[in-house]
Amino acid sequence: MCDSLYVKANGELPCWDDVGEQLILRTIDEQALSSKKEQQLFDFPTLVNIRKAFLEVREPYQHLCSKCAVRGHGTVTSLYPKIIRVLHIEPSYLCQLACPQCVEPKLRLQLKKPPYNMSLSFYHKLLQQLQDEEIATIRLVHFEGRGEPLLNN
Repeated sequence: MCDSLYVKANGELPCWDDVGEQLILRTIDEQALSSKKEQQLFDFPTLVNIRKAFLEVREPYQHLCSKCAVRGHGTVTSLYPKIIRVLHIEPSYLCQLACPQCVEPKLRLQLKKPPYNMSLSFYHKLLQQLQDEEIATIRLVHFEGRGEPLLNN
């Protein structure tokens, strides 16, 4: 997760998919993003501290890292990488299905605050911010999350 970024429909940046999703590292302020006053998205202090912990061969959040299914995927090589391996975008938090491993539809609106769909303008501003931060490459954009991506209208 240290060379990737997960952005939820409401602008939250969780640790990563899986158990780390319980830990919201920060939330993007769309108004600040629009006015070019948003802080770094890929090198904000909490994420840099996570990278530093992994470079020092320690778990930054022991209660979560020890349970993480994606923990062993990828190696931290830099505190400030310029390549994003996976830009994980949750286009929508909404879903009408009731899959056993997921959030029940009736509970969704109680667990998260709106917006429940990521606007196209927010997505464009996010990409512009990453370009402004001189991210050289995004290898994969993955549209998926707790909701059904195709419900974003």
